[in-house]
This record gives sequence, C-alpha cells and structure tokens, in this order.
Amino acid sequence: MKKLRSAMMMRKSIFAAAAVLLLGGCGSAGSSQPAASEDSTAAAATSSPAVQEESSPQPSATPEPRITASEEIEYTFPADREDWRLELYSEETAGEKTYRIRVYDGQGELQQDIPCNIKAPGLRLRWGELYTYADLAVFPEDAQTAGTAGLLFLWDSEAGGFQERAVRIPWYDEAYGDGTFLVTDIQEDVEERTLCCVVPGSFRTAELRKWTLKKDGGPTAKGELLIWDCLEKMSLYNGKVEWDDSGELVNNTYYEELFRERLKYPWDTAAPDEIPVIIAVRDEEDNWDWSKGTYESREAFLADCGFGDAEPFYQYCDRLQNLELELYLDEGADKCCGFCYSYDYDLELKKVVRCSGFLLDGFTAAAWEEEALSFYGEKETEVPEDSEVPEGSETPEDSPMSVTCVYRDDGTLYCKHYRHDPMIFGTAGQTGDIYYDEMGRPVYRYEYITHGSLQSYYIYSGKSKRPRYGLCLDWNGEDPIPEMTVYR
Repeated sequence: MKKLRSAMMMRKSIFAAAAVLLLGGCGSAGSSQPAASEDSTAAAATSSPAVQEESSPQPSATPEPRITASEEIEYTFPADREDWRLELYSEETAGEKTYRIRVYDGQGELQQDIPCNIKAPGLRLRWGELYTYADLAVFPEDAQTAGTAGLLFLWDSEAGGFQERAVRIPWYDEAYGDGTFLVTDIQEDVEERTLCCVVPGSFRTAELRKWTLKKDGGPTAKGELLIWDCLEKMSLYNGKVEWDDSGELVNNTYYEELFRERLKYPWDTAAPDEIPVIIAVRDEEDNWDWSKGTYESREAFLADCGFGDAEPFYQYCDRLQNLELELYLDEGADKCCGFCYSYDYDLELKKVVRCSGFLLDGFTAAAWEEEALSFYGEKETEVPEDSEVPEGSETPEDSPMSVTCVYRDDGTLYCKHYRHDPMIFGTAGQTGDIYYDEMGRPVYRYEYITHGSLQSYYIYSGKSKRPRYGLCLDWNGEDPIPEMTVYR
C-alpha cells in the first residue's frame, strides 16, 4: 500500500488518494480508538456528491461489497499509540460507492471500522480545527464550490477513538478550536456569513449569529448590513454601509466586533434552584465581615437587606438587552445591594438565567481621574529592561502590549480592548475591555485577573461627565465580592 509522506500541518493540508489495492471482505468493527488531524483529499470512483443517511440492512441476496484501500492518512497518534495508523477505504456495492474509516493498532489489528456514507467521486478530509486535533470532518471533494454538507466524527478522549455516530456539518471556511466555525455563502450582490457551533452531545450543529451584506448593485459603493443573533432572535446592526476606494468596508472593525464578540454557546446547563449571595459589612474600626448564603428568591433577599419596597437605583443591560446588573442603593447610609445576571443556552437552545446577589455596607471615597481607566502596562512604551521571556515562549510580533479602539458609525467611541504579554507583565490584567455610551463616557469595564475577573460599572447623574459611583465586582469563582466607590 502506497503511503502518503507529506509534512504534518495542523490545518489545511490536502492529499489525493487513488484506489490502489483490492481487498476481500469488510473486517470486523472494534472498540473506539484514536483518529486524525489536518486537511486531505481522497479521490475514488464516480457518483453524485451527497451525504447519505444510514442505509437499512440489505437482503442476503445482495452481492458482498468490494472494499478498496486508499492511501493511508498520515496522522500523529497519542504517545501511547504512536505506531497506530488511520486509513480510508472505498466501498462499492451494486455499483454504488461509499467510504469507510479504519483504525489499526501497531500490530495491524483492526480497532475501529466506521462507515462514512458519502457518495462522491472523491473526498476531502479536514481535522485539527474544531475541538481537538483528532476531530475528523469528511466532505465530498467539491464541497467548497458546491456547498455540499459533510460528516464530522468527533474524538472521544475517554474511549480513545472516534464517536462512530457522525454530525452532519456544512462546509466551513474557518474554525476556531472551540467548536465554532464560519460558513460563507457569496452570491452576486449578497454575502452571507454564519457563525455556527457543534452542539455538545447532540450530534447536530446550531447557528449562532448571521451576517447578511447586500450591495445596491448601482454605481455607488453602498449597501445594507444586517447582523442577527440567532439565539436571542434580535438584530445587532441593521443599516446602511459603504465601501472605500480600496474595496474595504468602511468601519468594518465595528461591524466585525458586533458579529463576533460575546457569543453564547449551548452547553449542558440548568438554572440553579437558589440564589447564592455574599454579604460584606464594614465595622467602625474599618474591618470587613464577610459571609455567604443562599436565598429562594430575590424578594426574600431584598427584604432581609432592607430594600423590600425599593425601586432599583440603577440597571445595566448588555448589548443584547439582557439585564446584567440590578442595583439598590441607600445613599445616606452608604449601603447597597444588588443582583448580577448571566445568560446561557442549554442543549435544547433554551435560555438559562443565573442570578447572584450581594450586600455591601460601607463605601469608599475617591477622586475621579481618567487615569483610573488605564490598564496595567498601558502607559509603558518599552519592555522593562529586567524582563525575561522564558525560552520557547511566544511574544507578540508587533508589541508586548496593545490598545485597540472601536468606533461607532457616528464616530463615538464604542469600546477599547487591551492586552499585554503575560510573560513580561504577568497574568493579572493581561486582557481588558472598556465599553462607552453614546456620550463617550465609560460605563462598563472587564479585566482578567488570576483568580477570575473584575467587572466595574460606572454610574452617572444626568449628563455629567464624571461618574457619581463606581461599583467593582471581584469575581472569585461564583462569588461577586463588591466594592463601591463614591467619586468626588
């Protein structure tokens, strides 16, 4: 059998495999064992490209299938199976050809024999792109141009092999290693891009967000863009757009931000029965007393905190209009309580809401300075002379830190993204984001820290440029430890 010896790449390598060896019989199926990684193309016999459903058992009079071995798929198995191999076979019965994927151990014993029911004159294999290096996607060879779907065989790390039930998956242009992938369909004057994901454990895919860009078809470089969140069933952007002289979409950074950021992914989750709360009380000697508990309802917690009949002092919603923070405030007593909300989707794509509560008795006073919004390392212009990057680590090619600003169509600042190299400046605060309202005022800040994250909310009175309050929630696991600052 001819072996393919191309250089191993994690993404987008292709091989052409011709049927070269005639074998008799099918071989017996074995236990689940390892599989493949990268991009390949295997050519076989003729038929129309299409993914086929599992065929029903054939009558005993059906001729025995003829199985032909294609070239071995070169693949690096785990260290304890480095002498194993993966092969693709074509299977022809009564003039119809499909395929099989076989895994052999170091002694040549068949460990796994998986039917791959795709009818096509050739196949294209891709792996190492979705979840793990071993997930194997198999497409008809013309899937990229014909838009034909394929089959995805997920890697089962516990069993050490492929899950033999395949996921039907559209041809994708990019994959991001977390189960999400991008599907693009470009017609004459319409570009449609869809961010999708593989729904864990369900053997199906789901659409997360959709981008539909229409050109007006006239002499002017104008069009319309709709960015749609498929889970929330709402528009994130719907308006006119323009192209510049080089053919680039004007303000594309903003549109890509709306399209790609803050995606929600379905996973195996359920809403908790109770609301976890954390209580922080400062005594006269400036010492803090911390306690934790749970409540059956928001109303019960509000009543115990002395806010039973109060209206929310402040509410913050994310860009999907989900309530994220609900704050109750007693200004005269320097006391507040509130709720933090987070949102997920379960495997049935139903929305799941989580709620955590906090009580804070004791505020801190401070002067407001714009410098308070500087990230750690943001003002540095050079890498510290005494910093050392461990050998073999990767540093950014352009700079050890960066600040990216994104603007709305009207020129107002929408958000600022920060990152620095953790090998140089440490892991605390290595990434951060600040979001601004239409008046250019910071309203929300997120910052990564080693044990979790810091989330800060800036609260204003009327059109004041200076916030009246700043609430910081230090997320240590599932506990939002609160700190309230009164700005002078």
